[in-house]
Amino acid sequence: MPRRYDVFICHAHEDKEKLVRPLVEALRRNGLHVWFDEFELRVGASLSKSITTGLEESDFAIVFLSPNFLDKAWPKKELDALAAGERQKGVPRILPLWHNVTASQVREISPLLADRLALETDRGIERVAKEVSRAVLGKGEPRRPRCAVLIPLSPDFTKLHEVVSLSLQTAGIEVMRIEDAGFPAGAMFLEKTMEAIRMADFVVADVTGSNQNVLFKLGMVYALAKPIILLASNRSETYLPLDLVGYRYISYDPDHLDRLAPDLQRAARRHADVGGLR
Repeated sequence: MPRRYDVFICHAHEDKEKLVRPLVEALRRNGLHVWFDEFELRVGASLSKSITTGLEESDFAIVFLSPNFLDKAWPKKELDALAAGERQKGVPRILPLWHNVTASQVREISPLLADRLALETDRGIERVAKEVSRAVLGKGEPRRPRCAVLIPLSPDFTKLHEVVSLSLQTAGIEVMRIEDAGFPAGAMFLEKTMEAIRMADFVVADVTGSNQNVLFKLGMVYALAKPIILLASNRSETYLPLDLVGYRYISYDPDHLDRLAPDLQRAARRHADVGGLR
């Protein structure tokens, strides 16, 4: 079963603001799906359980080795879990990243990491992100950007979904449709919806007729600060919440959906920065 994340970030809290968060943003720009506590931990969630899940569901782990890391007990526990996983499976997963530390300091907490080829922050965050991307993906090209598609679940919108999906795929974008069918109502469906939106780089949503389910999901998108492309039929009245009024529409004619593709592809490339990612 494929893992949900490309990399897990193991770090000390003190390094988060100035160092780790910029690295995470750079990794995401390079197309990696990153487990980062700010994105994944929710109020009321078990910290240890959430982190354990993140470790298990990530292909690799970046260990941000800094003076702050070396002084902390909790990051070392995460490192011990990673090292144990490597020994058990025999597959290297740890990518060490050094920041103002020496080999002798690292060797005191982990001889394994001290002898492993490491990246250093003095090479610059963008350079580090590109090299991590190559190591994780096994090639020089990051993977395709992801788009979550929010379209009302009605036979009237089947053709629209087909056109939107094909247009995005032609533009080099991975399409993720949030399906209502197949999941029971309640918490499980909401979690599936949140997961798909979190994994997306941007969202395309059809707001024709102000469908309540679509608007509810857009609330999640807005809360997660994901870029949004709105679609609306030119034959329907649409009323949006105030928070979404400032977004531009792509208006389409339901009888000529083929004309939607060029405008949608241009907007999608801007939001996903496909030229830079590919």
